[in-house]
Amino acid sequence: KEVYEYFSKMAKVPAYYDDFGRIEYPCGVVINGNIHAELIDYPESNCVRCFRGVKYLPMRKEFWYAEDKNINRDLSSVLVTFGGEDSRNMTPLVLGVLAEHFKDYKKFVVIGKGFKEDTIKEIEALSDSRTELVFHPNAGKMKELMLKTDIAISAAGQTLYELARVGVPTIGVIVAENQELQAEVFKYVGFLKSLLSWEDADLESLLLEGVLRLESYELRKRTSEVGRDIVDGMGAKRVIDRLISLVE
Repeated sequence: KEVYEYFSKMAKVPAYYDDFGRIEYPCGVVINGNIHAELIDYPESNCVRCFRGVKYLPMRKEFWYAEDKNINRDLSSVLVTFGGEDSRNMTPLVLGVLAEHFKDYKKFVVIGKGFKEDTIKEIEALSDSRTELVFHPNAGKMKELMLKTDIAISAAGQTLYELARVGVPTIGVIVAENQELQAEVFKYVGFLKSLLSWEDADLESLLLEGVLRLESYELRKRTSEVGRDIVDGMGAKRVIDRLISLVE
């Protein structure tokens, strides 16, 4: 708290990003752009304002604008992405399910910079002629992959917001405790039709069920529309506009 008080004296309108409502902030603006921000009890006062909710979500510039995503009648491609390091080793498990049950699908598998060598070797062993490994993609490449794949299987972290922005029907997998509340809200609003956890005992069968469910064109189309309605990419602009108005 002392650090925030120090910096609060250096700016006319100090702004603090906070995911948890950890402390009583000094005068300024508290910003939480997460979808579940309204569920967090932030202490407010006459000199502390809160910008809460996904409309204030800052995104990578590549996702400020997104082309209309084409929803194909038939499901034929899937994006697999579990962050920069995949600490739960989920990518090989997911690819194994896809390779066994959906051999004809085109599979785009994202390999982050923090992936262990053993994990990469396991992924390569599971890959077939319909598998494309994508190493260390930047934001532009991730957006390109999202636009051209029919569905995604993803960790339930920040990538969910980018998938929603583009409108990619997604199966979410919780791989960390701090993803749980956010993922549950994404499911509640209708973007995630399948929400799983890395700890599920029957995870492979649940993944299979989730993919089969998304074979429905109408379900994928509706899910895509929900995602784009929730996340419009303008969060950073809204934050700046409101901060400028407060300064003025």
